[in-house]
Amino acid sequence: MYPFRPFYRFGSVATLHSLPLILCALILTTACDTTDPEPVVEEKEMRKEVPILSDFWGNDLYDGIPVYGMTRGIGDTLFISAASTSGADGLTTLRSDDGGASWTALKKSAFDFPSTPVTPIPLVIHRAESSSRLFATYQNVIRELVFSSDGGETWQDVRVMDEFRDMAPLESGNYLLVFPGSDHGTGGSWIYEDDFIERRQTGLEGDISLRRILVLESGDILAGGFSGLYSSSDNGETFSLVSDLSFIDQLSAVLEDKASNQLFAADRNNIFVSSDKGVSWSPTKLDVYRYRPLELLLSPEGVLLALVSSILEVSEDTTIKTPRRILVSLDSGETWKELGELPTIQLMDLELTTNGYVFVATLDGVYKSKLPLMQFLDQAL
Repeated sequence: MYPFRPFYRFGSVATLHSLPLILCALILTTACDTTDPEPVVEEKEMRKEVPILSDFWGNDLYDGIPVYGMTRGIGDTLFISAASTSGADGLTTLRSDDGGASWTALKKSAFDFPSTPVTPIPLVIHRAESSSRLFATYQNVIRELVFSSDGGETWQDVRVMDEFRDMAPLESGNYLLVFPGSDHGTGGSWIYEDDFIERRQTGLEGDISLRRILVLESGDILAGGFSGLYSSSDNGETFSLVSDLSFIDQLSAVLEDKASNQLFAADRNNIFVSSDKGVSWSPTKLDVYRYRPLELLLSPEGVLLALVSSILEVSEDTTIKTPRRILVSLDSGETWKELGELPTIQLMDLELTTNGYVFVATLDGVYKSKLPLMQFLDQAL
């Protein structure tokens, strides 16, 4: 894919049959080589420790109950998908309008997740503030869509023919949805009318796999995935190819820093930055030998927040663990620091509210930063 995390396959038949010849060649080479050997650099020397900005997090806001997903609605309303407290299997979706001080269960039964899901899919909110509509996707058997016209008090089902990945409200009042494509569905982009009954496919159709949409400050729309990054300047009616994204493996985020005119993209291996509207991309300085990005957020001030999984850390009892951490960068990914020290390594989701507070969903509850992000960074740095 690209040279950030080399992958080697050992144990093939060809490798085993060639092993004696390889060993002989190594012995002869070693015997004849009289030059001084190159110094060996241990991999642990490559994995430099990330500085920790301590005393960032406050106390748990949800009584130690496992929370699998979290997202922000209109304003600073928060929604979480948490383990049921009634003793029943599955997850319960709740909302908070007071910064996590109290939580109220949603009334729509469509939010009942499958019993004891293996990999719970967090609730994803799509804000359409211009129409006062709030959309939410969740995973049942397939990815499903519901909408609310009262800020999340009640919800209605939306009929979407194929499994989709992302959506965005358009200036026309319609909605653009992108699809990954499969043996049983059509990929590309579709425009749905306001009632979600009528739909039509746009310029991206056929064997095209898309996963993310970003509406830029200019009003242009970016749609990206396995098939590349495309741009539209006519409300999603037609698209043109911007970049093939051949280095991207499962695009998970595309974000715009309006102040610096930079774009950021993340996949399951790295975080990338573009300064030419997505035509070319460069990897940030995230230590890919140590971290794997799971989620990426961008503050209005241009600060990057990344929920990452640490790769193959071994505890004192020799148990291999993959703890999750939250990293922050103030310089477009050139340097990274860890935000605080949480009492748990089982981090599931990350959110930033409009008033600057950072929330993290964990399998031990919900944690909120003691201060707004920028206020904390001004004091800590």
